[in-house]
Amino acid sequence: MNTKILGVLVSVGVLVIGVVLINNWTKVSEEIGPQNSEVEEFKSKEPEIESPTNAYMEYYRALNAEDMKKVKKYLAKSIVEQLEQSGMKDEELEMIKSLVPKEVKIIDEEIENNSAILTATGGFGSQEGIIEMIKEDGKWKLLKENWELTEGHPLSSGKIDIAAIDILFNQKEKDKADLKVIVKNNGEGDISKMTYRFSINEAEEEMILFPADVVNLDNLSSGEELELDFSHAYSNYYNHYYKYKSDGEKQKPFELKMVLVLDLNDELKEFNEENNKITKIFYLQD
Repeated sequence: MNTKILGVLVSVGVLVIGVVLINNWTKVSEEIGPQNSEVEEFKSKEPEIESPTNAYMEYYRALNAEDMKKVKKYLAKSIVEQLEQSGMKDEELEMIKSLVPKEVKIIDEEIENNSAILTATGGFGSQEGIIEMIKEDGKWKLLKENWELTEGHPLSSGKIDIAAIDILFNQKEKDKADLKVIVKNNGEGDISKMTYRFSINEAEEEMILFPADVVNLDNLSSGEELELDFSHAYSNYYNHYYKYKSDGEKQKPFELKMVLVLDLNDELKEFNEENNKITKIFYLQD
């Protein structure tokens, strides 16, 4: 065979093989392409790796929603054990919620092994928070948080904050008890007057409230706490609902839900309106 013809045939053969390979490669690419896209799409749907900041913010959202089950999910085991031992109920999350400022923002995150420290602001910038996180079973959990007023915050210009701190109940007899509530001036300006409402089992058909339109606080100074005595409130409640029921039927063991609400008409114009209410549950002792 002529050498030139042989060369042409070889060249044509190589060209044909190349075209076939290209066509096959294109076909395979078309078949594989969508699968790769599905893989990429699947990857894009995978959740982001949990960080201490993400975990805390999930806890914060659950706390504001008063979702006890979800709150516990983001608490360290030692904290969950303490809550369970104390017999804390879902509605008492309100007390914890009142201690954490509104509008929390994490501004720094430092991680070292299984521990992390978060720096945060809250209360529209009026408070600084140090939050300790710990990794347990591969998940970040809240171990401790501490909130303080920000230095140089314009509280010095007279902004104020009154907080419901605690309700103390010590039953002495069936119809007698020491019942006190504690309020605190968390701002820097003195507070001389305050409205409030205190109630016991206010969901009862005949709601008993113990309001005072205005109470004189004797210029409650910054950082100062004050006890208000509500012992008479318990006596009134017991005598009305338990001791002298007209139908003569003894009530079931009482669960006493006590609620304190401060600054009813929002007259104090506080920088933090989230800590004006506290709820606690006590039980009547026979």
